[in-house]
Amino acid sequence: MHKDKHMLNQRHSRAVKPPPDELAELLLDKPDDESKGAEATIGFSYQQWWATLIALEMLSVHDDYALGMEVKEDVAILDSSTKPTRVEFCQIKKNEQAGAWALSDLHNKGAKLKKGHEPSTLAKLYKRKIDFSGHNVSLRFVSNVGFKISAIGVLKKVHSVEARLKELELVDKELIVTAISSQLKIEKSSVSIDEIRLHRSNLPMAEQEIFVAGKISQLWEERILPFRIDQPTVAARFLASEIQSRAASNSYAKNMSDLQARIISRQQVMVALSNVASAKKSVSEVLDSAIATLESEKAVFLLIKKIKKERITICADSADRTNLYFRDIIKSLHESMELSLETADDNAGLLQLMNLVVERCTAKNSLAFMGVSTPYLHAAALLVLNDGIDFDVLTASVGSQSKAEQ
Repeated sequence: MHKDKHMLNQRHSRAVKPPPDELAELLLDKPDDESKGAEATIGFSYQQWWATLIALEMLSVHDDYALGMEVKEDVAILDSSTKPTRVEFCQIKKNEQAGAWALSDLHNKGAKLKKGHEPSTLAKLYKRKIDFSGHNVSLRFVSNVGFKISAIGVLKKVHSVEARLKELELVDKELIVTAISSQLKIEKSSVSIDEIRLHRSNLPMAEQEIFVAGKISQLWEERILPFRIDQPTVAARFLASEIQSRAASNSYAKNMSDLQARIISRQQVMVALSNVASAKKSVSEVLDSAIATLESEKAVFLLIKKIKKERITICADSADRTNLYFRDIIKSLHESMELSLETADDNAGLLQLMNLVVERCTAKNSLAFMGVSTPYLHAAALLVLNDGIDFDVLTASVGSQSKAEQ
């Protein structure tokens, strides 16, 4: 009796699988993980732009998410940045040779190796499902072209931009399951392709930043973004750069803190976009806007012409942090502005304030500014009045370097 009970306990212990590791723990690096992808992310790629597009699209449908490039797969999408319970692994592959993928392209075994053959695209992707057994895992193959699949009652293959493997014709499903089973050397009955889908992205092969910028503008129009971004293309490049810099961090992720350095959360996406939205205009842009205001106030032609003539010089001087004389001018104008605003009429326009600030400044510093032209001081005063320059560092805010252009 005791012996039978012992054997029963042994069988029971073999039948009950140990609970799976936490999803976040499984996402950490392992010694045998590939690092080629992370090392190949120098320069913007189709893969990176697709990740950027997905990070934006998810803003409208998820309150919490995280996205990482080169986290086990080309792109990993998590349902939480802190305690993920669901992950979608995405493999992105361009096809510049054909107008569509045949299913055989995806499930046929790869190149011959010293021992056997390289697994197919779908077999490699399915390996992620095995590695994360016991967790909510879905798989997606992404490309710039569609897929040729069988359809009921149609002899020829039809073109599809989206296909779930569980909805394919029985003969196609059988071929895929058999291929995965054979290439990964697992039981055929254990292969489930229900959570695998094929997806053709609308992201173009060229000028991806323009396409992504359009998505950013759409998010503002739909009020998903609480702020307007006047330069969506700049925002697109900035966000793509953020994602790239994280993917390029190929240091070994041994804990969740290390892993979070490689992923970007929903909150971080919003912060990146808001940084672009809140960036000040460049010195040249502020000056041009101020000149336009003077024109609307009917300032005399010659005054405006002389100020425009100083535009390039002012922009160049503002970019030179070693120009202490220019710094002194800006500080003096700033002090004059503070005093002038206290006494100026509430209805005073920019033209009147500019003249008042310059007159007060030159009266106080007549000897120091003896060699400085009045139009130059007018241009500098316009910058000070419009908060167009930080007189402590003599530069516009981060992300908007002034240029002496045009």
